[in-house]
Amino acid sequence: MTNGDQTFRHRVRLFARAGEIGVARACRELGYHRSWYYRWKLLVERHCLGILIARERLRPWMPNQPAPWLEQQVLAMALGSPGLVPRRLSASCGGRCGEGT
Repeated sequence: MTNGDQTFRHRVRLFARAGEIGVARACRELGYHRSWYYRWKLLVERHCLGILIARERLRPWMPNQPAPWLEQQVLAMALGSPGLVPRRLSASCGGRCGEGT
């Protein structure tokens, strides 16, 4: 059973308990804020209980992340010269780190 399956079961249990003992007590029992129940309730009414399944998140895109080839080149240079500090490593690059391979 994956973490997403457990989350889905816990959310469905919230709806079942809310029908039995009321929303406020069910949320308190299961550790959810009432606002989450009402957000999910609108989605469940519009779609079905399947909407409560946790979705996989995409890996974030970082705009300042270096290109993979540049990262590999810098890592290779750093591993080849372990005594260099980052400032000296960038100076020893001599402009070659920005070039294509």
